[in-house]
Amino acid sequence: MADQTARATEEITTQIGAVQDSALTSAKDVSGIATTMEEIRTLTTSIATAVAQQDAATQEIAQSIATAADHTNQVSSSVSEVTGSIGTTAKEAAHVMSVAGELEDVQKDLCRTMSSFTKNIIADADAA
Repeated sequence: MADQTARATEEITTQIGAVQDSALTSAKDVSGIATTMEEIRTLTTSIATAVAQQDAATQEIAQSIATAADHTNQVSSSVSEVTGSIGTTAKEAAHVMSVAGELEDVQKDLCRTMSSFTKNIIADADAA
């Protein structure tokens, strides 16, 4: 019976040692998991920061694009106004040319009339 007790005690001691080894291994595994989780948290924080910076950059780019589009619309409007002014100026220039042609015709008629008038006065003076 003493042998059986000794063997039982030894078996219990072995089992307790196995349980202690298993508990120690589990504790190390849990510690490793905790370390990995901390690394994941750090990486997640870094990713979140990078995403926020990327979002800010994207918003700035979108604002720049909107500003460029607005300026393009302003330039387009200005070009349309200049085109309209050119059309108006061309019409006015054509009108001025037409009036200048009419004035040239009037000047020629006036010169003929004055020449005829002068000839008639000289002829009347010679006849008198």
